[in-house]
Amino acid sequence: MIYRRFKAKNSRGNQLSAVDILGRFDFGTTLISLDSLDAKDLSHLAKKNPEDEQLTDEALCDLRKVLPLAIHEYTHFVDATSTVWGIDHLAKMRLAYECDYRRGGNETSFFRAKEFSDHLNRIKYPNYYTVVNEVDDWQPWLANISIGKLFGSDGKLTDESILFIRFSNHKGQLIARSPISPVSILEASAVAQEIHSEAAILSMHGEDFQVIESVDFSKRILSFLYNKELTEYSACVHMLANQQQCTEVGQAFRLVSLVTRIVLNSTKEVFDKVLATNEIATIVDLPQDSRLLEGIKNGLKHRNVGILYFLIVSALPENSYKSKESAEAGVNTATSRLGLDLEFITTSASEHIKRAEKHISNSDIRSIVKIASAAKNNFQTIHLSSVEIPFDRLGIPKVMLGDLSEKFIFPTENNELSNFDIEECFNELSSGESWTKRFSEGCL
Repeated sequence: MIYRRFKAKNSRGNQLSAVDILGRFDFGTTLISLDSLDAKDLSHLAKKNPEDEQLTDEALCDLRKVLPLAIHEYTHFVDATSTVWGIDHLAKMRLAYECDYRRGGNETSFFRAKEFSDHLNRIKYPNYYTVVNEVDDWQPWLANISIGKLFGSDGKLTDESILFIRFSNHKGQLIARSPISPVSILEASAVAQEIHSEAAILSMHGEDFQVIESVDFSKRILSFLYNKELTEYSACVHMLANQQQCTEVGQAFRLVSLVTRIVLNSTKEVFDKVLATNEIATIVDLPQDSRLLEGIKNGLKHRNVGILYFLIVSALPENSYKSKESAEAGVNTATSRLGLDLEFITTSASEHIKRAEKHISNSDIRSIVKIASAAKNNFQTIHLSSVEIPFDRLGIPKVMLGDLSEKFIFPTENNELSNFDIEECFNELSSGESWTKRFSEGCL
């Protein structure tokens, strides 16, 4: 049983620890725990069919306890493995863990460990970049965009841009300033899938029960969105909702899910095509000599996912949020304005992932090889223009539960990782991560 060691490792903090309270995803091992659940909760799940409209309200409450949480954490797994961003994460992990001297690595390759450590630190930007003030934070919040530069490990300013969203109250006082980081994109993607799942189950309740539970559901979502301590995690949906003038959370997150999937699957070629377009200034309504425009272009050169997300959102037509069809059409229009189309993005991503997986397959770290193989096939299963991720058709590992058991949430017929040994994975990858951190701390 590895749950206790996994929990102890993550109790020291990870990139999602501020928001993943009931469960957790670990970027260093790609494993998942659902700490608030036990095997009994899942045994109830196995006896129920979510498509059966005759389920009792009690049975539906059981579903709502399990599925949205599991889907949230599994979305992190999918995004951190089965996208362009994710396969690059695995490739960096592989190189870092292989340079461990215990695996035959030598000093000339140790820099890979530092590169991966820096990558992990950049998933969620250090707290230095977030500002939270003690001012009146009553809703509604006002939001605007600003841009700055990242500091390097030597303490000097780099040439790499960082995008911020600034939240103010009705008096114009700054509530919080938050960077748009990779974790902003990743959390937005996961929350979008979670909300879609819970809303689908809520719609199966009886009318009276549905009204009561929907109010509680809305309160929980709003408490997350308007928590000034968590703005790095909620920034993406705020940005989109403001641009679209959308006040319905479900509609906003439906559109968020499409935009984040594109951003996470954008290759260097995609960023280069956006950079080459002449439409950026028009899309963001800035003069050609604007400092903000210069920073945006600089961010594209560095493949900054937050800046690409901002540009796609800025290019969305009005009312793109109103239906599934308008969301898909809106994203098509936005990408077209940026010199892209979904076919190019998909083809570019597919070729990139195939190359990366082939390279990773030469590794002697068996867990990463198996995850990368599943990731390549998962990408082919998930359509870029699909709001929902088809978890029942993906290669995804078991989860660890709070009672120390290990279980699958979804059927395993189509699951390439149905025989994946998560204890072997934890032992292999946590050892590599430990080495990476130890070496990085030695870099003075």
